[in-house]
Amino acid sequence: HQLAILEAQIDVAIELRRSVSLHSVKAQQVTIELLKRLKEKHGRDFGAINIDFHSCGFSSEVWKMIEKEYPNTFLSISVVINSRSPAHESLIRVCSPSRILSESDYNTIEGCTPYTWEMVSTIARIKGWPIESEAWVEDDGTPESEWGAVRRLQANFRRFIGPGLGILDGADKQSRKAQRLNDPGRKWRGTWESESSDEGEDASIDTKQ
Repeated sequence: HQLAILEAQIDVAIELRRSVSLHSVKAQQVTIELLKRLKEKHGRDFGAINIDFHSCGFSSEVWKMIEKEYPNTFLSISVVINSRSPAHESLIRVCSPSRILSESDYNTIEGCTPYTWEMVSTIARIKGWPIESEAWVEDDGTPESEWGAVRRLQANFRRFIGPGLGILDGADKQSRKAQRLNDPGRKWRGTWESESSDEGEDASIDTKQ
């Protein structure tokens, strides 16, 4: 019943072109099967939205598989949930730099900023990214490889709420074998890019599983 409701909500999200924040708890295999089913059901339309697995508890092996197969997926980590297990550091370590996000997953506004910042600091430490000491200028020509942690995470969030990053089919895997899967320039190439995206392009829904 719960899975049927979840899938129905994601069906609506795909129809409305709304990216999804999904909490998957102790359901790695079920989640893998859900993604496969959504891809088979919706085809390239599934690539018109992005999915963020928030407070994600996947193993690093499962995440690497999902990240490789679904370019429209993101990984969000929180102190409150993920820090309960030391495995969260290996998850951060294997996640592609352009797919990782930080969050608080806290239930009061007072805790949101400090807990989010604590995870930003953790990600920066594990990834070896500097933390900015001053504001940056947008489009200043600095290569992304030289960005600090906050700027990187901001760019990742913008990718998540922006146009769907697409899916890979068999032909894609053959023709793009040598390309990086996390290249932010790889946008969905279906009909959606030619449609109007003025209505809530940066909206998202949060669906608990």
